[in-house]
Amino acid sequence: MDIIGVGGYGEVGRNMTFAQVGQEAAIFDIGFNIQKLSDFEETGGDRKLATKQHLIKAEAVADDTVLASYKNNVKGILVSHCHLDHCGAIPFMANEYKAPIVGTPFTMEVINNLLRDDNIKIKNKLHRINNGTTLKISDNLELEFINITHSTPSTSLIALHTKEGIILYANDFKLDNHPILGQKPDYKRIKELGDSGKVRAVVLDACYSNTPGKTPSEKVAREMLKEVMLEEDLQGRALVISCTASHMARIKSIQEFSHKIGRELVVAGRSFLKYISAAEAMGISHYTKGTQIWGHRAEIAKNFKKIAKNGLDKYVVLATGGQGEPHSVLGRMTTGELPFAFQRDDAIIFSNKVIPTEINIRNRAQMEKKLVDNKLRLFKDVHSSGHCYREDLREFIKLCNPEHIIPCQGEPKMLEGLKSLGMDMGYNAKRLHVLQNGQKITI
Repeated sequence: MDIIGVGGYGEVGRNMTFAQVGQEAAIFDIGFNIQKLSDFEETGGDRKLATKQHLIKAEAVADDTVLASYKNNVKGILVSHCHLDHCGAIPFMANEYKAPIVGTPFTMEVINNLLRDDNIKIKNKLHRINNGTTLKISDNLELEFINITHSTPSTSLIALHTKEGIILYANDFKLDNHPILGQKPDYKRIKELGDSGKVRAVVLDACYSNTPGKTPSEKVAREMLKEVMLEEDLQGRALVISCTASHMARIKSIQEFSHKIGRELVVAGRSFLKYISAAEAMGISHYTKGTQIWGHRAEIAKNFKKIAKNGLDKYVVLATGGQGEPHSVLGRMTTGELPFAFQRDDAIIFSNKVIPTEINIRNRAQMEKKLVDNKLRLFKDVHSSGHCYREDLREFIKLCNPEHIIPCQGEPKMLEGLKSLGMDMGYNAKRLHVLQNGQKITI
């Protein structure tokens, strides 16, 4: 088995992993570095006109030139879920691989939206597969999608069954026994794989490997949100919330609590529009009933003027920008670029945590300072992460019982954190592989 960490090794984002057994190979995920993509666009780059080389140079997508000699061996591009740091670069990179793209129906709908919005056509067949099913993609490769929970619906663990054993791709997930949408993790199937003794390697999410304890359930986040929205005295004040745009369960809770306090929910941001339209097409949600959703800058500015005339205290505004992104809707509200006049004691709920990278931490700190300087009320971390904390990772490793562990989706200290957990569990250095982008290991 050859496994190459193409992107997401030493960074959060640009997720892309390659695996080959014999002369047959698969690619897991092809994603963006969201911040680098934003920087590219804000400095004059046009995503719709950009070539793959432009995006590689901007470090917005993984440098896949390391796969040049393997391209003809790729039998499938396997997508774990719909977050843009996992699937967003597919429109720009998939054409070079003569292989189908495989993912759950919701994930495929999001990819379709990306292709349509950027007016890009690809030759790859989009193959929809439900969790709990298998698909043979070559003579010796069979993939299996296994249900797992995350901060978006229809997330999958992907087991690649080969003649040399199983490669398990477990990137971006949590162990949530009380999800608001969808089913809890398929523990039974994960344990069956572990008990078989055939899991040769697991490519494992390391993002929160240094955070002690267990990730709280989405049920906990819902109760936290309920307490702020329903029990705090926000009468007569504007209320603005930010959360991950693909977090359909969180949006469901926000919509429900908005109606309970007699306010209309309005949603602002292109990312929300992409994900909500995909969820509605798949029958996962029905948010457009009684909710206005604005995707484009001019539309957002125009409608902010309208709701200001009606009275901002009649609305809950759900806006992009929870990572502190300067050019997000909330970022432009904070700087006064959008016609939304904050008043003293207006409330901001950050229903997300800052992804722990230096640029995100810095951006959020700058945004929060501006909000506090304007005498606004901040409610932070009204949230539960979509990633496993350290004890969940320990439990997962016990369940799937891998021979080798390959930490992914993390800056160096995160990858090393998962390595240290493996050592605590009795793995030796020969079975723990901390890769950098472009590095290969052979098992």
